[in-house]
Amino acid sequence: MDAPQSARLASAAARERTPVLRARKLSVHYGSRRELRRGHGHVAVDGLSFDIAAGETVGLVGESGCGKSSLARVLAGLQQPRQGYLAIQGQTMQSARDWRQARRCVQMVFQDPAASLDPRMRVRSLLEEPLRALRPEWDAAERAAKIDESLRAVGLSVEHGDRHAHRLSGGQAQRVAIARAIIVAPDLLICDEPLSALDVSVQAQIINLLREIQQQTGMALLLITHDLAVVRALCDRVYVMYLGSFMEQGRADDVLARPAHPYTRALLSCVPRLEAGETSPILLEGELPDPKNRPSGCVFRTRCPMVDDICARSVPDWHRQPHGGYSACHFAAHQASPMTARAMR
Repeated sequence: MDAPQSARLASAAARERTPVLRARKLSVHYGSRRELRRGHGHVAVDGLSFDIAAGETVGLVGESGCGKSSLARVLAGLQQPRQGYLAIQGQTMQSARDWRQARRCVQMVFQDPAASLDPRMRVRSLLEEPLRALRPEWDAAERAAKIDESLRAVGLSVEHGDRHAHRLSGGQAQRVAIARAIIVAPDLLICDEPLSALDVSVQAQIINLLREIQQQTGMALLLITHDLAVVRALCDRVYVMYLGSFMEQGRADDVLARPAHPYTRALLSCVPRLEAGETSPILLEGELPDPKNRPSGCVFRTRCPMVDDICARSVPDWHRQPHGGYSACHFAAHQASPMTARAMR
């Protein structure tokens, strides 16, 4: 199922620019060749389409196992999609050669900072690696100056450059991971659960750091997280993902304040609140379905409190909501006609 045309979800300024990233009908399947040939593979991402404009922050949320990290790896060029089209700054990514030419444009910060840094290497060497690979025209003095600048940009001192990675705290390691990603000035930074391994106080520091870096550089940011409070603090737009498909999308403030899809409502109901009249969490029955045997029709129907016969018979179209976002639910149409997949063509 295609997502609606993302230009309608972005600001007027974003619509006038070529997107940093454009994805159309991206699919990721896992399994043996025999399973994939027979259509019995693990469907991690199912035909997703969206854009990310320069300077905007897009959130991707959903519970564990919904395919967020698989999508991130495709967008970062770490694996090929089974199907679909991906363009970075207007250049189609079809081969390893295409990615070598565009590697500087897209960088990624991984979930576990300790696992993404070689503990035997000093921080300065870790930061120099991407410069040697992606800025070969720079000499040693230019690389050293850029390393010092990047360390300061993430709130570390130049002296941290002489430490081995295993001597860093969790917060320091994540700052180094961010410094390594931004040191080549990417157009798009993909952050896959960058806060999950950190305590609350350090999380706040990293959120402020990402906001400052984006304001200074103008890069686009894709933030993959299960923490809706982080999305509320950082993101311009948000996509809600379930079992490889998008359930809802729109401006982050609008979707989080007035969710239309029952899955989005369930996620938001679990966020702790201090306001009077706080509602009880909406508990979804059962577990995520087997990705090798996805439900027919709406993939959320096996856990949806609003399920009806039509949910098993047909995949829901996108319905526009009063706040301008879209929801893929048969019962989420409000004052607008269904927006079908043909709108993406």
